[in-house]
Amino acid sequence: VWVQGQGGLLDVELSPDFAKDRMVYLTYAEVGSDGKTGGTAAGRGRLSDDMTRLEGFTRIFQQQPKLSVGNHFGSRIVFDRDGYMFIALGENNNRPTAQDLDKLQGKVVRLYPDGTVPKD
Repeated sequence: VWVQGQGGLLDVELSPDFAKDRMVYLTYAEVGSDGKTGGTAAGRGRLSDDMTRLEGFTRIFQQQPKLSVGNHFGSRIVFDRDGYMFIALGENNNRPTAQDLDKLQGKVVRLYPDGTVPKD
């Protein structure tokens, strides 16, 4: 988790099947390889039986390219009744990128809960 400006832990959402699978989803700011820019990432892990930690946490989504210097990461995680996960992404304080369909900034992405992209 990159704590920079408005960055940090962004959202926490329980799996729609939490009573069975105990999966917890997080979005957070993530630093880029240059150490200066960042973007939104998402991951998931299983809440331990003693409810003290997330086990097997894995990143399932990364916003690319990394543009932010610490602002407007987003985000929200929402599940629909068909099992899709939606993540709202900020425009990283670079408003024109929200209009660029080749970039993820300022978009809502639809994914399966494991982070894979639906074919449609």
